[in-house]
Amino acid sequence: MKEFLHEVMLVLAKNLRRENDMNIWVEYFKYYDNRKNTHAQMKENAKWIEPDPKNVQKRFCQTMEDAQRFAKSMNDQGYHATIKTDKSY
Repeated sequence: MKEFLHEVMLVLAKNLRRENDMNIWVEYFKYYDNRKNTHAQMKENAKWIEPDPKNVQKRFCQTMEDAQRFAKSMNDQGYHATIKTDKSY
């Protein structure tokens, strides 16, 4: 019984370690708004234009909080930033 509990603890510890091993990165690219709107006209809806993959930059982060802080600063500078992970968070 003692050996069984020891094996279970090892498996749980390995799974916990695996869950915490996650890569987090921010993909960002310069966003240009090409809509021709004035205050007197009805607003034109923005349409998604897929960026050229060579223009998409990546930055890897240690924690989700670092990624959120970096993505917000890039959004404030006029970039479209997306936080990505290789596992669901």
